[in-house]
Amino acid sequence: MHVLIIQKKKILKIKKNIKEPRERKETWKKKESHSKKKDKTLDTNVFNTSILPRIRPPPYRPSDFNATPRLPTFIRIENNNINQEFYSLTDQPFNRKTFRYLPCEATPLMPNIMYRQIELPPYRARISWNDISQNVLLDKDGMTATTEKGFRMARTNVCMNEGDWYFEFIIERGNGDQGGFVRIGIARREASLDAPVGFDGYSYALRDKGGQKVHMSRPRDFMEPFGTGDVIGFHVSLPKNASKNTSFLRNNIFRDRIPIRYKGQLYFEQLEYIPSKEMEDLMNPASNSVKPITNPPIIKNSFIRVYKNGKFMGTAFQDLYAFLPPNSQTIQTRDINDGMLGYYPAISMYRGGIVRLNFGPLFKYPPKDISLGSTIIPLFERYTEQIAEDIIWDLIDEVDLSFSNEIVESLSTLRTKETTNSSEISEIKEIEDI
Repeated sequence: MHVLIIQKKKILKIKKNIKEPRERKETWKKKESHSKKKDKTLDTNVFNTSILPRIRPPPYRPSDFNATPRLPTFIRIENNNINQEFYSLTDQPFNRKTFRYLPCEATPLMPNIMYRQIELPPYRARISWNDISQNVLLDKDGMTATTEKGFRMARTNVCMNEGDWYFEFIIERGNGDQGGFVRIGIARREASLDAPVGFDGYSYALRDKGGQKVHMSRPRDFMEPFGTGDVIGFHVSLPKNASKNTSFLRNNIFRDRIPIRYKGQLYFEQLEYIPSKEMEDLMNPASNSVKPITNPPIIKNSFIRVYKNGKFMGTAFQDLYAFLPPNSQTIQTRDINDGMLGYYPAISMYRGGIVRLNFGPLFKYPPKDISLGSTIIPLFERYTEQIAEDIIWDLIDEVDLSFSNEIVESLSTLRTKETTNSSEISEIKEIEDI
């Protein structure tokens, strides 16, 4: 017995001296290889919406059918240095780090999904009412923005995920005019709204002062400076990737959107894509790191070409970072595409800088070296395209949930609700402050 006690003590001592293995983070290459393995095991001709658990929507209230969708409240901001009317927005939820909000309504025509996304006026491509920093000021048509603070960002309600698109930034005040500066470009949903475009790896920007291009906060010489009165045109190209895995992730949409009430208005609340540790390490590499940093996957042959007042300035960026899963993930870290992954036109203003967006069809300085139309499309067309996509996915979700509900009912005598492939929300939660 005494010998056994001594042996146990020795074993415990040895265990204490053994260091526990650290949790190893996956590199971009490993993530890609895992995604490719999934591609081999899944039938890429079949949508994967029925594979993941679905959330069954909460029941309606009688008042939901008579609810009138409303715009946010516009509070006019008085500023002697600005001749235009700008407004602060309130009485609506703003997108934040982990959650995204979209206006919705009850729809008895689709008894399984029960709620659908709606659009708020003006019905066109514009700055999103919800996807802006709370310190950004907008005009009532949602096309012009400014701020009285330091750099703050606003994203649009349209995203680019494939194809060639063209649009303009009209600089109404910039490059130090009355103290105002701007940065213009494109950004993914992970990019912080309380920082300038180009701050991190999720956005690409041009800087008015010096005409530099900026990515991951690293300015590099690109073109001549631009400022008040100048019009900067962007031709963004995102070529279609022909690989099976990319096609599967692009075309298989999974949307679990939970309806909530915010000050009497219905909104979808859904998980937002968040910055990854790998992208943070890429932006701020550790000086004592032994392991080399790997670059994220790219969209081959993608680019941003820039025009100033109709004159071609050059290609600012090439081979943009890929945005499809696993390169974009929510806090649940599942490879899910909710249908709105991509690059969004984005603007950031500093202390009175003013930018107006122009998505066409009439451009102030249409480029002379390219033909806008069937190949390179004015971005205003993306708005109706997105609505059509949303309707299609509503129909697919309706059918998918219909089958899921039938399965739940058929298995109800064999399993409890907790073991089925869909969870149920008993009631819409009321939220007073976000």
